[in-house]
Amino acid sequence: MDTRNISTTYTFDEENICYDCRNLIKKDRFYPAHKNLVLDNVVYSKMITGQEDEFYYTCKICPTIWRHETGKGGFGWQLTKLNSNK
Repeated sequence: MDTRNISTTYTFDEENICYDCRNLIKKDRFYPAHKNLVLDNVVYSKMITGQEDEFYYTCKICPTIWRHETGKGGFGWQLTKLNSNK
């Protein structure tokens, strides 16, 4: 997965995403992934504040693609875009 073109400011219609994904919106870095998310890619980054890895997930139920940032400066769960392949 090429992560360079994924937007962090994607606007979306909540009706197009499943219940479990709606519950991830604005959750912090400690909130776990739900059972229908499939891990696509991991980007390991060593920053001045420590390890700040990014995990990219796709939902099996709805067309969402998520980025989960785990470091101290991470934003937690971010809906990055809707997958047009679904």
